[in-house]
Amino acid sequence: MGMKNDISFLLDSDICLYEHQSTFNPNMPLRGLFYFSNLLQKHIAENRYDIYKPTLVPLPTPKFVVFYNGSQKIPEQKVLKLSDAFVGSKKKRGCLEIEALMLDVNVGKNKELMEGCRYLKDYSIFVGKVKEYKKIYNDLSTAIDKAIEYCITHDFMKEILEKHRSEVARLIFKEFDEAEFLEQQQKEAENLRKQIRLVTKQAEESEKQTKLANERAEESEKQTKLANERAEELEKQTKKAQEESIRLRKILEEHGWTE
Repeated sequence: MGMKNDISFLLDSDICLYEHQSTFNPNMPLRGLFYFSNLLQKHIAENRYDIYKPTLVPLPTPKFVVFYNGSQKIPEQKVLKLSDAFVGSKKKRGCLEIEALMLDVNVGKNKELMEGCRYLKDYSIFVGKVKEYKKIYNDLSTAIDKAIEYCITHDFMKEILEKHRSEVARLIFKEFDEAEFLEQQQKEAENLRKQIRLVTKQAEESEKQTKLANERAEESEKQTKLANERAEELEKQTKKAQEESIRLRKILEEHGWTE
């Protein structure tokens, strides 16, 4: 889970970096940048190169390969680029590029590669059997034991499994356990994001309803105010009419006129 690459080595004039991933990670080129930076610094220090002299420092050519055997469907071969992460216009090209060749090493994938590398093919079959038995027994430890027995019987990684059975079982258990943990974390994160989106949507809807209610209340308040003003006006008119009626009656009485 830490910041360590799986395997790196010098082969002729190439510095090769091999990574294994059981979950798809588009950030491998960025991680490769960090790995290569550390490896090249070490390479320069060991060879006592001086990068400040006017002489070009010879560097091994970097090769970055990621072996993927996760459950997410990807192309058999996929090139991940650091520039894919650059923000802004897609037409912009930065001054830095790292490419990682991701190879799907699940059973049945990259057949030509598998036929050319027996160890990789055997490993693919072994991991495939672990996945198969895990679905059957729903228990990782049992699945690993069954897969080991199958591979020993059918001569897949037989020598390694017979000599280092417990170590392989422990490593595979840890690998699958970490993969399941990351997958569970991703699911929980996605569920949390869904809940946040739902709550945000509900808050926005509530805000709209509150705004509408406030507008209606304001309109109602205006209508009430208008009605009160109208009532006051009618009250004034009624009072004025009553006063005028009283005045006219007095005049009639003074002249002895009847209504």
